[in-house]
Amino acid sequence: MTAPATSTSDSSSAGPVAWTARQVTETDYRIRMSDAVRAELLALLDGPAIEDSAGDRLQRAVPPGLEALMQEVRQRVLRGFGLCIVSGLPIEDLDDTLRARLVRSVAYAFGPVIVQDVKHTRFYDVKDTGRSVQYGVRRSKTNVDQELHTDGGWLDKPAEVIALHCLAQASNGGMSRIASLTQAVEQMRQEAPDLLALLERPLPWDRQAEHPPGEQTWSEQPVLWHESSLTRLRWYRDYVQNGYKLAGQSMPDQIAEALNRFFEILARPENVIEIQLQPGEVAWIHNQAVAHARSEFEAGSARHMVRVWHRFDV
Repeated sequence: MTAPATSTSDSSSAGPVAWTARQVTETDYRIRMSDAVRAELLALLDGPAIEDSAGDRLQRAVPPGLEALMQEVRQRVLRGFGLCIVSGLPIEDLDDTLRARLVRSVAYAFGPVIVQDVKHTRFYDVKDTGRSVQYGVRRSKTNVDQELHTDGGWLDKPAEVIALHCLAQASNGGMSRIASLTQAVEQMRQEAPDLLALLERPLPWDRQAEHPPGEQTWSEQPVLWHESSLTRLRWYRDYVQNGYKLAGQSMPDQIAEALNRFFEILARPENVIEIQLQPGEVAWIHNQAVAHARSEFEAGSARHMVRVWHRFDV
């Protein structure tokens, strides 16, 4: 199974993933899981796990209804708007062990699951631990606001798709924001093409302490890169700013201008949609074409997402 990227070579070829908020309706990215598929998922909780012990491949067949649903999700994420939310997962009345089993079943039915950190974590808990943001403590372990970004931008091969499985939501805050990176590229190509070209240069990225002891704390990666005539993107302005500090370098004024201009375009209200994920919902996001963010939520909240990274070339 190969995941296609979206071309951003010009506005006519950017495809449906280059969208503004007014061009997207909920029917473009929302699907309700049927009762039949819910029953298939619950049946998967009996017997062996859907994945093998190493977590590298399936050891059970994906039920037909679930497979058809996952095909539709992949289509919408990889060839559509870059976003798909499925609601109605049967997490109610399940204990923590069975909920984790259900999340894993859905994840492996969607596609290959890759590790996210040096501990080889494949299913990463996004929840407030009460700690403050500092080196080695990621925002995903706090309750603070996160600006628009993609995941794992410091990596040579970031995830193609990320999934956020909502197990519990905050009573106040925790709103998800979604914006098309591809659309921002198209707009910046029109408004500031010289600055856009600077984002194809290798820039230092903070590796977020996700490396063996003694290794360099930053890597060099471009915001835009090309594979087989297709443009892919990684984005987290803060990680590049920190990367320059870790590298002991001063950020050139033009690079700072390019980063700030791209972020300003990306975060324009007309480019952003807001979504409040509810328990039993999963959001799949094209991690190389669409950025995501979340608003601050109350400290100590039970808000809990399980994050999964997918790549189709493993």
